[in-house]
Amino acid sequence: MSPLPRTKADLSAFSSLEQFLEETLEKSSDLSAVDRFSQWHETARGPAMANVYSELMPATAPGPGQQYSFEVDLDKCSSCKACVAACHGLNGLDEGESWRTTGTLLGEKALVTVTSSCHHCVDPGCANGCPTLAYEKNVTTGIVKHLDDQCIGCQYCLWTCPYEAPKWNDRLGIVRKCDLCQDRLAVGEAPACVQSCPSQAIRVVLIETETLRADPQKGTVLPTLVSPARTLPTTVYKGVVRSDLVSLDSQRLEPQHAHTPLAILLVLTQWAAGLWLLEGGRRSIGWTENPYAFPLATAFLLGGLGIGSLHLGKPLKAWKAFLGWRKSWFSREVLTMGTAVPLALTACLPHGLLPENVVSVAAGLAGVFLGLGVFCSAMLYIATPRVVWSRPATGLRFALCALGGGSVLLGALGVEGIRWVGILSIFTGLWKSRLVWKDRRVSAQLPQAFVEQARLLLGPLASLAKAQFQLFLVAVGLAVCGTLFAFWPMFVGAVVFRMGSDLVERRLFFQACPPTRMPGGF
Repeated sequence: MSPLPRTKADLSAFSSLEQFLEETLEKSSDLSAVDRFSQWHETARGPAMANVYSELMPATAPGPGQQYSFEVDLDKCSSCKACVAACHGLNGLDEGESWRTTGTLLGEKALVTVTSSCHHCVDPGCANGCPTLAYEKNVTTGIVKHLDDQCIGCQYCLWTCPYEAPKWNDRLGIVRKCDLCQDRLAVGEAPACVQSCPSQAIRVVLIETETLRADPQKGTVLPTLVSPARTLPTTVYKGVVRSDLVSLDSQRLEPQHAHTPLAILLVLTQWAAGLWLLEGGRRSIGWTENPYAFPLATAFLLGGLGIGSLHLGKPLKAWKAFLGWRKSWFSREVLTMGTAVPLALTACLPHGLLPENVVSVAAGLAGVFLGLGVFCSAMLYIATPRVVWSRPATGLRFALCALGGGSVLLGALGVEGIRWVGILSIFTGLWKSRLVWKDRRVSAQLPQAFVEQARLLLGPLASLAKAQFQLFLVAVGLAVCGTLFAFWPMFVGAVVFRMGSDLVERRLFFQACPPTRMPGGF
């Protein structure tokens, strides 16, 4: 079939407009989707739809140094969501669960619709962060597959993936994600999204992984996204995408999940570490030991770990959490905190049950592993691509929580040197207040994520932020009075109010953290 005329030169070949229209209609009659499908069906070889979509699939399987990837033509995507519906239906997803999404980028004179799913990265962040090795990257196809039976529902991959590709399934208590319909690919069938797109905007291609390593810009490069060098995403977006485009949902203020059990775990374990380290420091310089300090710290540690396990979708499988220790900070946190538990229990045994040198060594090692546990807790969030969980802010925040909580607990126990621990409590409180106020600063010079965090704290989360600061002020006031008068009951009140302040602050730590994601819609 000859191409339709597109230029004035083409039109000049026709003697009249009527002749042009007649020949155009005659040629267009061959474009019937029904006729074309019938012809393809008659000559089909293999799967029924293979010939229909063969032009949207690579001709060969991936060779050495290659892998499958999606290619999206942005000029063809109309945001009809046919790909979303097909992915949902053919994969049997639950209501509200979607592995493929559509979004919109807006500019002064441009509107670009974007369809996206898992990018099957060369160096996938989800697999690197998973504590149970529930992700595997196929060495032949490059597809990143989630192993549902191995998942414990910690949701850490939701943070380590810069594109929110893994999706939480509340009914199953695990995450699930796109596997590029690898079972269909294995028999020459196109993925559901490719088959369903009416404008053929999505296709599967082969990509050279070493070329992508050398130039990450050849992969997924869209405005509002983190650098592709982080995970080397393989999805190729064709079409002109200007840097001035912004996501349609960029101004939407939506608090994230609070993760309450996880917030409680972080506060209690950090207070336990702070109390243990400060009491250990007091004993090392010859001050009178307090018989209740280590048992109280151990109780906080056990309580935090126990409550934190409720965060998991599959808490009975929590024992698997150490498997990814080579890459995952989550696994390292579990290992260090878990190792500290028997050591802390040994250090709390009554005098005489074990030799004093054994108890002292156990106490020292417990302090070391608790300190390492807090470090791993901080790195667990620093290692994610979320901008507001930066290394200085998160590390300092966790350290101040540990030292501040440990100091008010020591004050409440009426230890020798109560003025010293009171000053430490006040000092850490002042530093923490500085961080809190800094979070609420809106400035054009700040990255967009910090601006969004400030808008959340000043908007939907304003009441919680106000309550946190009020609790904090009362706690500092009680600590000041307890320090001036060396009166330990004042610190009992400081413990209550500072604990409340820290729990609310840690809840805001999660809720006011804008995620990195693909462009969204309304």
